[in-house]
Amino acid sequence: MNGNAMQDDLEINKGSEIKTNIEKLIYGGDGFTHIGSRACFVENAVPGDEIIAEIKNIKKQYLNASIKKILKRSTKRIAPPCPYHMNCGGCQWQHIDYNYQLYWKQEILNESLERIGNLSNIKINKIVPSPKQFNYRTRTIMQLNGKKTPPGYFMRNSHKMIPIKSCMLLEEPINTALLNLSEKIQRIAESQEIKDVEFLYLKHSHEVIISFNSSSYRKRIKPLIYDCDKKKIIEKTDLVEQIKGLNFFRSQRRFYQINSQQNINMIKLVSQFFAELDNPDILDLYCGCGNFSLFLANLFFAVVGFFGLKYVARVALVPQGIVGPVVAALAIIGAYSFRNMGFDIWIMFAMGLFGYLLRKADYPLAPIILGIILGPMAEENLDRVLTLAQAADLSLMGYFMQRWLTIALMVLTLVTLVYSFIRENNLWHRKKPEHKNDVSKTG
Repeated sequence: MNGNAMQDDLEINKGSEIKTNIEKLIYGGDGFTHIGSRACFVENAVPGDEIIAEIKNIKKQYLNASIKKILKRSTKRIAPPCPYHMNCGGCQWQHIDYNYQLYWKQEILNESLERIGNLSNIKINKIVPSPKQFNYRTRTIMQLNGKKTPPGYFMRNSHKMIPIKSCMLLEEPINTALLNLSEKIQRIAESQEIKDVEFLYLKHSHEVIISFNSSSYRKRIKPLIYDCDKKKIIEKTDLVEQIKGLNFFRSQRRFYQINSQQNINMIKLVSQFFAELDNPDILDLYCGCGNFSLFLANLFFAVVGFFGLKYVARVALVPQGIVGPVVAALAIIGAYSFRNMGFDIWIMFAMGLFGYLLRKADYPLAPIILGIILGPMAEENLDRVLTLAQAADLSLMGYFMQRWLTIALMVLTLVTLVYSFIRENNLWHRKKPEHKNDVSKTG
């Protein structure tokens, strides 16, 4: 049956095989098509593919499917060079021509800005391709299962691990360290309850830092330093990487770009952008190790970021009567300058008041932490729901309200909040005040 034709009157079951054409790629990496009035997400698909799709999961407004058979291959489909590609969760688009990948990344960004941000007619410069398509990553985290198996990655949509002997995305020194130290890593993992291992390659010194993350938060395991030239583990404390003549201290806890050659391209683009401005003062928020700040400091008079970090700890010594107004003023400036809209300042005040009320009400910290942890997951699923609502030609609330289960969950959430408030304030069991004219019956 043809999946792009209207098929609402035909029954679709798990395992059904349907002929369809892949229309586009979406956020998350799947191919997108329509089966009747429902959106269908297909793994490992390429726009232009004509396939037989096997239904794997059925929802009211969308389907998940895999490719049962390719009837006509897209001209942009290529043979994936990695032997782990079909099962590994690390890469999704190795079967797609690289330039075509860049095209769809830009299309997905445009669509997200329009649909989620309500920003239309935004000019986005063409993506700068990576100098290397493979063997460019200087950092990776691999899983360990403690069963005398080499480190590996999770399978796609699973927590089952695939042992990896060599990864095509990693710089070759990391693959060398993985090969030579695999047995030692396994022994450490078994004895120390290790859940994953992190590899970090320092190109300047030609060393690989191997750090271990234990399932016990109390355990701190000393990292291994592998000298790629001597091909042995060494003792070293000063771990330094050099970028365009500047030294950066490295550790597994600091964030920095994992594509070293593309990082140089980004530094050049940022420097060129600010060079066209008239001697600006630059505030580099979340500057990390100073990846941009240190280079901009050579060009401009005032760059605040990396150099101010060592003074931040002294703020704790300043009286709160001084810190409070300064922080409030900076918050107002920051809220306004982000989009140059006064409305953002009111949002900032509202959130500040909300936080104050939570603190006065002794609101527990655990739900807030839970919200922070689940926030990225909620955002990813919201993006998918927006795609489904758009495919069904419905508003977001209209899409939610057409399913009884969604309405039931909303009502249950509201009831839970009201019940928690009543119980916390003991509104049901408050004692009534005794009447002044009550007379004791004893006597």
